[in-house]
Amino acid sequence: MRDTHDIWHVLSGYGRDGLGEVCLVAFSFAQTRAPGWGLIALGGVWRFKKLRNGVPYFAAIRQAWRRGRKAAWLPGEDYQRLLAMPLDAARDRVGLTPPDRYLAIPAEQRN
Repeated sequence: MRDTHDIWHVLSGYGRDGLGEVCLVAFSFAQTRAPGWGLIALGGVWRFKKLRNGVPYFAAIRQAWRRGRKAAWLPGEDYQRLLAMPLDAARDRVGLTPPDRYLAIPAEQRN
């Protein structure tokens, strides 16, 4: 799992900024149901909730969790095959649509 973290960033469309990491953790929790991911995701929700600046961070995190539930089970994927495919084809193969709620938040507000 540790070795696929960066691949999941690319496949899911979440950046390496603070919100992107929290979204990927919520996505990972939905994929694996590992309690540690859930706990980290809750911590991220709490961190962004404290900002109280009207930016829909929670909507982006919730969408990440939902996308993780709907996507194919990524721990069982053949990564050699996925890496040989164009990115859009790989995303189609695993059932990932764009993270529009995350992308709607300006980059400067994602940290």
